[in-house]
Amino acid sequence: MLSRCAGGHARLARTRAVELHPLAPRALGGVRHARCSEHDSSMPLRVATALVLLFAFFSAGCSTTLSTLQPAEPMRPGHVQAQAALNVNVPASRIVDAVDVVATLGDRYVSDPSYKPTTEEQRQALAAGVGLGLSAPGVNPDFMLRMGVVKDLDVGLRWSGLAAHADAKYRFLSSREPSAEEEEAARGLGNGPDRGFQGAVSIGISKALYSGFVFDAVDYLEVGDYSRWNVEVPVIFGSRLSDFGHVWFGPKYVFSTYSVDASLQNIGIVPRSSGTIHHLGAFGGIGVGYKVVFVFTELTIAKMLAEPEIFGQKTDLGGIVVVPAGGLMLRL
Repeated sequence: MLSRCAGGHARLARTRAVELHPLAPRALGGVRHARCSEHDSSMPLRVATALVLLFAFFSAGCSTTLSTLQPAEPMRPGHVQAQAALNVNVPASRIVDAVDVVATLGDRYVSDPSYKPTTEEQRQALAAGVGLGLSAPGVNPDFMLRMGVVKDLDVGLRWSGLAAHADAKYRFLSSREPSAEEEEAARGLGNGPDRGFQGAVSIGISKALYSGFVFDAVDYLEVGDYSRWNVEVPVIFGSRLSDFGHVWFGPKYVFSTYSVDASLQNIGIVPRSSGTIHHLGAFGGIGVGYKVVFVFTELTIAKMLAEPEIFGQKTDLGGIVVVPAGGLMLRL
């Protein structure tokens, strides 16, 4: 599943794959085996499919960002956290499913451009499209700005690839209460006084900002309209490494609603798919630096639960999603 910005790269990859294919027999000394020639027409498609999915992986993904990218300690009132990061969404099962469906159905379109897929093939193609839309592979830029509002509470705005996110984080646990002298000494930029082991809960809402995307491997499946809302609830635990960093970890739950309208080559519009998705996951991160500047990394692993009705049949699109991330954080 590709975002619109990846469409041009996908078509270029497909064109180059087709151009290179006729040279392969010459590279082999001009020998063409009869068995291989049966599949010559499908080879460019399969090469293009692999390249397209590779381009998709290094383009902005279409799904929600599962990473948390913040320590448990909220910002003090009036203080600001700013950061830039990269998320890498790796849903291995969705990629494999997409390759299988694209290659198999694409072969039929190559051999017969007027081919009309069976109902089951339509269902499988739409399932692959929906699956990648729900958990697309990709590298997403991520920018976050947070500000402390009152003691134990900060709020944040976040833009990650093609989604916007807003949340509030409340600290409900701290293992020590600093003295008045420690509070006074910690005034100014950087962290406040150390409160020991801390726990916080964040509640956020995010929305996909794009209206559609194209499964552009062979131009036979197009998703014209895509809508998605997410409610994200991480519970963050952690502590400070003196002035030299932060560690954090915890569970995370994400609830999503979506709808997809798509069309298939030689078929036209297929039935709309809509439903809900649940992500149950855990994350852990560490930031290392000094007082105000930290380089950080985080790893999130989640189980996606999704059984949308596609052509009236429940289809299991769930799987494991792995999201490594890293970036630079300023706590001012």
